[in-house]
Amino acid sequence: MGRLSEYINGARGKTVYLNNSKHFNIGIDSEQVDNMLDILDDEDIKRDILFKAVKAGGKELQSTAKDYFKQRMGESANHVSKFIKAPFVDGIVLKGDRAYCEARVSIMKDFRMKFFEKGTEDRYIKQKGHSDLQRGRHSENTGKPNYRGRITGKWFFKDARANSDSQINEAMIKTIDNQLKKYGI
Repeated sequence: MGRLSEYINGARGKTVYLNNSKHFNIGIDSEQVDNMLDILDDEDIKRDILFKAVKAGGKELQSTAKDYFKQRMGESANHVSKFIKAPFVDGIVLKGDRAYCEARVSIMKDFRMKFFEKGTEDRYIKQKGHSDLQRGRHSENTGKPNYRGRITGKWFFKDARANSDSQINEAMIKTIDNQLKKYGI
């Protein structure tokens, strides 16, 4: 596995990012973590420690996002749909992949969350005539669109990401320290 900085993106001793995609980056000082992990010889133990630290940071982001969602949505954050048998707030999930040493916090378990994160434009349903051949009825075209409203963006996840950098960093370093103490280092 090598050093943490080499493991992530090949940079040594610089501030590197745990996710170098366009989404969300957490900066950590890789040299400090590398120095702590140099004591260990087993690569599996190093990978396990790093994965637990990344997952702890993900849990911190998940809990912060849930708190922001509850603040912005009020009582409707705990609404249980008849189709999705879980509270609305449970749509914020954490998924970890041990093989790639990554954790992902997603709001897409419940697809409705994206509409409350980004908002929508004015929504209309076109009012057209329809026929119900089984009952022998026909409705004429009224010609007026039916206004269904607009959802304003709450930006709960964006704000949670922006305001939890230091908390995520602290959770990750604390987890690494606890894991090193567990192994007697």
